[in-house]
Amino acid sequence: RTWRTDEAERRVQRTALHAYHRGLARTLARAEGWAVLWEVAGRGCPDCRTVAEAGAVPGVDASEGAIAFPPAHPGCGCTLMPVGGA
Repeated sequence: RTWRTDEAERRVQRTALHAYHRGLARTLARAEGWAVLWEVAGRGCPDCRTVAEAGAVPGVDASEGAIAFPPAHPGCGCTLMPVGGA
């Protein structure tokens, strides 16, 4: 039973982090002078590094199959970093 609780907690945490990052990117996409960059945690996986190297993250969900917002995979520690502003 403990593993079920742990798994449920991980899923809730991942969903909350995804919603936070999606909201951040969408909000700053509408704010003039702001951009959002993908910040890789540690060495990062190849997918996360590819997204980070692409530059600014769009404020809308990516196409199906593409990484849109962190966490991109289980154990992903990446985050979005707002840059710019007045």
